[in-house]
Order: sequence, then structure tokens, then C-alpha cells
Amino acid sequence: KSVLYYYFSEKYHVEIASDGINLVGSEIPYEEICDPVPQFSTEGINPFYEYKKVPQFDFYNDGGMKFSEGILYRIKIREADLMKYAKSNDGSPNAIFSVFLCKAIAQKHLNVELPIVGGVAINLRSAYGLAANNYHNLVQVLHLKYDKAIWNWDISKLLSCSRGMIFLQSQPENFVAGYSNKNKFYDYIAQQGTDEERWKIIMNIMESHNLDTFDISYVGRINWGALERYIDGVYSISYPSRGRGISVKMNAVNGFFTMTFVQKFRGDTYIKNFLNVLKMEGIECLVEDPTPVETAKVLTYCK
Repeated sequence: KSVLYYYFSEKYHVEIASDGINLVGSEIPYEEICDPVPQFSTEGINPFYEYKKVPQFDFYNDGGMKFSEGILYRIKIREADLMKYAKSNDGSPNAIFSVFLCKAIAQKHLNVELPIVGGVAINLRSAYGLAANNYHNLVQVLHLKYDKAIWNWDISKLLSCSRGMIFLQSQPENFVAGYSNKNKFYDYIAQQGTDEERWKIIMNIMESHNLDTFDISYVGRINWGALERYIDGVYSISYPSRGRGISVKMNAVNGFFTMTFVQKFRGDTYIKNFLNVLKMEGIECLVEDPTPVETAKVLTYCK
């Protein structure tokens, strides 16, 4: 917000209301930079539900795809259209597009027996009782498992199934109970000698502990304030780990729902299938021509 405030002010030679935007000289609040994981006892706290890892379909070993440089598609949907669909189907963006992706993948692999598993990101701030403005990475991944037996279910039924899986895995007890292991992991990463060493360890863990066929997340609505009128779309770009062949990130801004569809192999079968599901469900969208994926190497850990 700060960068865009100064950029738009200079580019368009306008005065922009700065409510809710940190400017040069603004005090940095403690809640933004403090240790984001509280120190509390987890004794006696049991998880409400624990996901059990299963062998899942992946695009390389089971789908026959060859690992390559990433390809990025930008997709734009009218927010009113998506919210109307979500309301009529009692679904959230995460659940809706997880089901759509499952359908898109299943269309190409009807002979595969392994389940399609979608990884859905969830914000842990409310579970830990933290302030919303803390900048550290506080994301956990839930796992939506679609067995072959349900691939041909109606989308409304699959949405009900997805909401149930999200409910079971998103209870605060699950994350609080797992706090000790998460904190030990952060300590271990922080003790490594250099940024490069920490980066390699994190990448190795991401590659070897993959549980999902694809990952998906809805960043949520950001209050851009007076900046929003200048923003056409927000496209979050992340590189899926090697096991996850497709990564979808979603934002909402200025009356539109914008998403990035990133895959790490060549071919357009899955994006075509995905867009066809949107069309069949009556959701119109705009799609830009594919481009290569360019991301910065960012190392994040809590300590």
C-alpha cells in the first residue's frame, strides 16, 4: 500500500487520502514486527481432527507430465458473478475452485486410481489469537482429498464434501496442538548458518513432504482505501513445489476476482479443462495469454 500510494501520487499527480496506509515517518506498531507465535502451554489440548497422509495423484509420476519452467495464466472474473454463484451453491472461493480443479484434472486421467488432493491455505492468526497485521508467515495447509469414486459427483455435492473437510481441519485445536512441533521447526531453521543454507533446507522439505496434487489459496479482500480506483487487478504469483504441479492464487479488488494459474509443465490441457468447467457453471471470465513465471527468491521463517 505504501509503495503504491507514492507511485500513484507521483504518476497521476494527484492527492490521495492516506487513511490506513503507512507513510514515511509512520510509527511501526509492535504487533506488526513482534514474535508472531505466542508462548503458551499446549498441555491437555488435543486436535479436533488430524489428516492422514495418503498416496495422491501427481502430475509427473502418475500423469506422465515432464517437469519444466513455469507457465502463468492470469484469469479475471466479475466478483458479483462469482459471489452469486457462491451464494447459490453455498460455497467459498477455496472450495469452489478446488472442486473445479479436481474436475479439470479428473477429465484427463479417468484411468488413475489415486485420489486427487488439493492443498488449501488457511490463516492461523485467529487460531493463535494474534493481531491481523503481523507480517510473518502464519499459513497452514489443509488437504482436500477427492477419491476417484466421487470424481463424477455433481459439483454441489462435491462442494458440500469440501466444506466438511475444511471444517474438520480448520478447528483452532488442531493448530494449537501442533504448535510445539511448528516452533521447534522454526528454531531449527533459524539456527542454520546462512540464508543459502536455510533456503536449501526449506526447499528440500517442501519437495519431500508434499501431500497434494495442487495448491490453492484465496488471499482475501484487502482494504486498499483510496488506492483501489487505480488498481485494475492483483495477481499473486508463487511457484508450486515440484510435487504440486498446479498452483492457484486468488484476490478480490475493484469489483473483480483475479487469479493466477501456474503450472510447471508444458501443455494447455488442464487450463482448458478448468476454463471449460467455469463455462459449464455459467461463470464468464477473461484470460490473458500465458507468460513465463518469474518470482523472487524469498526466505521466510519465524524467529
